Amino acid sequence: MVQFLPAQHLNYWNELPSPTQHTLSTVHFTDSVNGWISGQNGVFMRTTNGGTSWSQILPGSTGEVPDFAILSPTNIRAIEFRYPITDTSWFGTLIHHTTNGGTTWMTIKYDSSLFRCITFVDSLTGYLGGSYGSIAKTTDGGLTWREVNIGSFANMERWPIYKVRFHSPQFGMAVAGQLDVFGIVWRTTDGGEHWSASKISADPLFDVIFIDSLHILTAMGDLESTGAGFLRSLDGGETWKFENTTIWGEPNTFAYRTPSDCWVPMGTAGICLRSSNNGLNWQTITLPRQVPVYDISFPSERTGFMIGHRGALFKFNSSLLSVDRNSEALVPSRSIRSFPNPFNGSTTFTYKLDRSALVRAELYDAVGRRVAVLHDGMQSSGEHSVRWESDGSPSGMYILRVTDGHTVQIGKALLQR
Repeated sequence: MVQFLPAQHLNYWNELPSPTQHTLSTVHFTDSVNGWISGQNGVFMRTTNGGTSWSQILPGSTGEVPDFAILSPTNIRAIEFRYPITDTSWFGTLIHHTTNGGTTWMTIKYDSSLFRCITFVDSLTGYLGGSYGSIAKTTDGGLTWREVNIGSFANMERWPIYKVRFHSPQFGMAVAGQLDVFGIVWRTTDGGEHWSASKISADPLFDVIFIDSLHILTAMGDLESTGAGFLRSLDGGETWKFENTTIWGEPNTFAYRTPSDCWVPMGTAGICLRSSNNGLNWQTITLPRQVPVYDISFPSERTGFMIGHRGALFKFNSSLLSVDRNSEALVPSRSIRSFPNPFNGSTTFTYKLDRSALVRAELYDAVGRRVAVLHDGMQSSGEHSVRWESDGSPSGMYILRVTDGHTVQIGKALLQR
């Protein structure tokens, strides 16, 4: 049973000046300064100063840009709808590619299909989820795509796929549905080649998150009657249990600030839900003004950005963390192992990822100066290692900070000359 804590009215989010009046759908930051937003009327913008200023990086786009994938800060994929109303000569999805951060683009046309989400599990393997109940896969970084077998339902065009996520390169899920009909979850265990579907709710499912390989949470919403709800699986998606919230709104996505501090933007309701125990308890968080909000990105535990209707843009107010009662219950970020430690010439840092993600591993000295970037790109779930050669660096403590857009991990190693 879902329990609710008293609503908090602390000003967790400060509104920033927006670069657009068009509604935004997706936001992603790789660190505190580098981020991207996309939305209606061809908006796909980048900031390199933490949201102070933005520049349009996809020239000539006019349709909705519902989603994008940042494989690295220079290697980006973005999808754009083209309806007959915006392009009378063609109907489908444009898949835009850049390998130089948006200086130049290559565009692929995908005829007669509208894809609303894109995700990559590594630099080559990615997936598209379609508005007409279809999933497409690429194994060459997005140069070519093919639709995969997801079974068959009556009136497949009624089951738009809202999100595709993978826990590992082999195990993934897609969620979809139609209001007042049912919500569907597709499950694959062979790297997206074959999918099995289950009807698990009476309303559409908007997102799915893997807490681990067995513990999985999905989000659903009904604006007319029952409100938002969650479905939880403890057996890897074989069975699901419904958890009602009675809160009006659409839980659009899950965003983790720390491994246990989860935020959910509630769409038209203009509020957020927050949980410090993976959805067993939820708290309503009000915003500076009640505006529909659709997506959140936390590149670190102290930095976050949220977007919404008519260009709404908010930044997380980290100064409240010192007085946040919920923060006392948060699980600390997972620590990173290093060996040898202390070391003389080189050391290897080892960390674990709970999900496939764009990962940045930065090394700092004891006074906070960045010394090296040891990794910047996609990594799959599981254990990873990065090696640092300390040539020319003075003795002292060095700190590795690993971020994946959801969590932050910290490791230390002592260099002794």
